[in-house]
Amino acid sequence: MKEYRFRNNKIFFLTLGLIIVSSIGCATVLAPKNNLTSGSVLPRGTKVEDLDLSGVNYTASEKLIEKWQQSKLAQKIILDYNKVEIPVSLQDLGAEIDKAKILADIKNNPGQIIKATVRIDNVKANQTLKVKLAQFEQPAIDATYKIENNKFLMTDSIPARIPSNDKIIKQIEGKNLNQMPKRIEVTLMNDQAQSGIKTVKDLAFDGVIGEFSTNFSVEEENRTVNLALASTALDKKEIKPGDIFSFNGTVGERTLDKGYKIAKIIKDDRYVEDIGGGVCQVSSTLYNAVILANLQILERVPHEVPVTYVPLGQDATVYYPTVDLKFKNNTGSLIYIRTNVQSGVLTVQLYGKKTDKTVQFKHQIQKVIKGRAGAKGYVVKTWKIVKDSQGREIETFLNLDVYKPAS
Repeated sequence: MKEYRFRNNKIFFLTLGLIIVSSIGCATVLAPKNNLTSGSVLPRGTKVEDLDLSGVNYTASEKLIEKWQQSKLAQKIILDYNKVEIPVSLQDLGAEIDKAKILADIKNNPGQIIKATVRIDNVKANQTLKVKLAQFEQPAIDATYKIENNKFLMTDSIPARIPSNDKIIKQIEGKNLNQMPKRIEVTLMNDQAQSGIKTVKDLAFDGVIGEFSTNFSVEEENRTVNLALASTALDKKEIKPGDIFSFNGTVGERTLDKGYKIAKIIKDDRYVEDIGGGVCQVSSTLYNAVILANLQILERVPHEVPVTYVPLGQDATVYYPTVDLKFKNNTGSLIYIRTNVQSGVLTVQLYGKKTDKTVQFKHQIQKVIKGRAGAKGYVVKTWKIVKDSQGREIETFLNLDVYKPAS
């Protein structure tokens, strides 16, 4: 009976020992995978993409990954546009992988294949691609216009064509190193020209908005020459919205070298002979066309004595360089000047964008000044009246002019 109990105790302790050993063995098998230390050897099957790290010391794997990364990032991708090939490396594009994440993935998943996802530095990538693909860029052509036979003709803009860097980057960003494309087709995208057709359309004019004519005697040959020269200098001038037009700045100094002749001018209340006589008729004709076009006068000086080719209050004398006629293009369209000298008639036309408004002058003689030999001077007030298509009128005071009797 005692022997039986002893044997039962042996069996009990033997069974208990087997259970303990078994438990220890099970604990070893079920240990968590992230128990690697710096000195651990990586188990078979541990890879980073195609880099096999089986049997490699965990600490040493970092240097191997770095070397493998440099090799991979140095590989070239072919950028192809119309069979023109441009090689570029991933490194040139600012590509990199997250080594810290890869090492953490290895530690947490030994024996597995780890992916190496590429990140792109967009600033560096765009800088590199701009240089590499510059030869494929097609510059923009702005919308343009030309004027033929007093007509405003437009040509639409052509947008620039530039390589689509974003499309190239998207084919690389987020990909695994082993998934990198060997060849990427370069596509071009539109980059709008600075000056589109709308900008040019805004400049377009559609007809005459101000016109005035004055008469002169063709028998006064020198005066006629001067008048024609100044008119030609004005002809076909373009004034953009917001620009200021200067008569003296456009016509320039009146000199004998430029072909101007000696003719009568008004100086010190009387007519004298000087270079450029007759040019004031051109400036006065222009002044009237400007008023009728409802443009903004900035500078205008009347003659000292009355002139015969325009009504009182509607003249504008000029004398280079001190006395000028200036006006501003206060419209949204181009102002285009045309002049014509023919058969004793000078005509100035201003082309612009038509409105429903019309302009007319209004005068009031405040005083008549008597001079010698029947000559008269005047004090005159002048207004402009702007009327719209509904018949509404706006009256604007222009000037108070004092003309002395000619001596």
